[in-house]
Amino acid sequence: MKDFLSQRITCPHCGHHIHLDLDASSGDQDY
Repeated sequence: MKDFLSQRITCPHCGHHIHLDLDASSGDQDY
């Protein structure tokens, strides 16, 4: 569920803020 929310916000949020969130939460993802 967290993955879906992060991806959804990455688009409208410029993917900058999420980049850190994803890196800290799901470092396995290459976003």
